[in-house]
Amino acid sequence: MTYSFRKLVAADVWRCTGRIGWRAFAKAWFIDPAFRPVFTMRLCQACKSLPWILRGPALALARWWHQRARMRCALDIPWSLQAGPGLKLLHGIGIVINADTVIGTNVTIMQGVTIGGTQRGIPVIEDDVIVCANATVLGSVRLGRGAVIGAGAVVVKDVPAASNVVGNPARVLPRTAPPKGYHPLPEGLR
Repeated sequence: MTYSFRKLVAADVWRCTGRIGWRAFAKAWFIDPAFRPVFTMRLCQACKSLPWILRGPALALARWWHQRARMRCALDIPWSLQAGPGLKLLHGIGIVINADTVIGTNVTIMQGVTIGGTQRGIPVIEDDVIVCANATVLGSVRLGRGAVIGAGAVVVKDVPAASNVVGNPARVLPRTAPPKGYHPLPEGLR
């Protein structure tokens, strides 16, 4: 599904502040440093759809800005990453995501997370997934809708929907209650 730049940014702002609008955008920009690389990633992707005469200079400037935002937050998310609306990076530092990874709607990724591909394939993260601090997701893995990956978990196999996964190697634990997300997206922004 394709989304407009405005809708993607509105959903990302909502995940940071719980509101939408220019004030909420300013708050996300100045208060949450991990919002900046997500915004510049969306901006780079929007520049690809500009008329050809504007595309080159605009994309070059946006990519430079994205590189600077990434370096300031000490994270590695490529501008070409396929991420649905409402991507929330918490604390940002040390996050590394493979460029071919597919990320769904309303996903939360915490500090120190590595999401990478191997020769066997790349990860697919479905909607409403929370990946906690220092977790590692490697290879052709699908994280099911609503899954929670615990801190320090190493995931190399598919994770069922609505499950909690912890440990190295990752194992599924029974879920006693649904996780509390950070400003989950309302239906109008999905």
